[in-house]
Amino acid sequence: MDHTPLVSVVINAYNVEAYLAECLDSVMAQTLQDFEIILVDDGSTDATGRIAETYAARDTRIRLLRNERNRGIPAAINRALAVSHGEFVAKLDADDAALPERFEKQVAYLHANPLVVAVGCWWERIDHEGRPLGTQRPWPSNRRLARQMRTRCVLTHTGTTFRGDLLRRLGYREFFLYAHDYDLFLRLIDHGEVAILPEVLVKQRLNFEGVTVQRFAEQSREAHYARLFARQRRRRGSDDYTRVAADPNVIRRGASSRGSRCFYYYRRGLLRVTLGDMRVARAEFAKSLRATPWDVRVAAWFALTLVPRPFVEVLRRVMWRLRWGRRPE
Repeated sequence: MDHTPLVSVVINAYNVEAYLAECLDSVMAQTLQDFEIILVDDGSTDATGRIAETYAARDTRIRLLRNERNRGIPAAINRALAVSHGEFVAKLDADDAALPERFEKQVAYLHANPLVVAVGCWWERIDHEGRPLGTQRPWPSNRRLARQMRTRCVLTHTGTTFRGDLLRRLGYREFFLYAHDYDLFLRLIDHGEVAILPEVLVKQRLNFEGVTVQRFAEQSREAHYARLFARQRRRRGSDDYTRVAADPNVIRRGASSRGSRCFYYYRRGLLRVTLGDMRVARAEFAKSLRATPWDVRVAAWFALTLVPRPFVEVLRRVMWRLRWGRRPE
């Protein structure tokens, strides 16, 4: 390679023919153009590969890698990292889109803050058709963020830019098929600060076919192990990852299709609650209840959308503060 790019953009793609072009166009439209794109087609069976080939033929900055079979997200990303050259690595999921100034602003922040090893951003949730579902605004304080990450993942993987050398050294632990990002973030905190830019710089898609919905049960169980390992490292400097990862069946029990539908509409309902749109939230919770009528949590939220508006507004503000650490805008 004659020129070492400033940013390596890592995109793993699996059966995303409906969204890949939008994702790649958003990278091409960046104000910072000193980048390479490493796109891994992880065994897609739809037109994803053909779309990727078309874009790679247009621009020499795009390097296309193919897996003959689907190896999973962390393995695909690790393959991309192994051939990346950028000082920084920007992660973007193939069904999401970056806003034009994302790379420029995150790289500038990392240059100005040498103790920060990864910087995220605020993000806008969109549905499968690109319609907005609400903006997520975590509190940007680095110290508060590190504490919050010990109990739940506050950063969005698809909107985070990392210091390349450290990320390549740590890599993704492939036991974590669905909480690989959370495990990585907790390990990054062992090496420096993580931060959030208080600006919306990425659009993240919530769709029924996505990992967050289809694999929410496994993701939750893997997140438990990520937190457990982080506690072990804080106490004794090492964790039991190697021993636990030796048993591939320890957390591989999935969720039913009915459970996935319930979770999908429940998440959409919660997003509407944070926006104060109780009518739409009630409709989303009703769809969730039709999938699993016995879910007490969803039933409680459905009932809360029926109470008088002043009480709901107080609840919305409390919920927002507990989740993001600040008042809603």
